[in-house]
Order: sequence, then C-alpha cells, then structure tokens
Amino acid sequence: CVFRSNVTERFGIVTGDFGNVTEDFGNVTGRTDMQVWRCA
Repeated sequence: CVFRSNVTERFGIVTGDFGNVTEDFGNVTGRTDMQVWRCA
C-alpha cells in the first residue's frame, strides 16, 4: 500500500508514483499527513 496525502505525494513525485520502500513502510512524512491509502 502507498499513502497519497502530503504535498510530495500529491504532486506525483517519483517516490510516490513508484511506491518507494520508504513510503510503503510508513515514512515519517507519510505518517504525519496520512489520509488516503492506495492499495493495489
């Protein structure tokens, strides 16, 4: 699963689009702004 919430994710940075390991495992930034989970 990848969470799409913070500005970086919303703007579709490479990390967000490709579901970087950091994001998948709950990066601090992601956890803080987590609102929507996108699960394959």
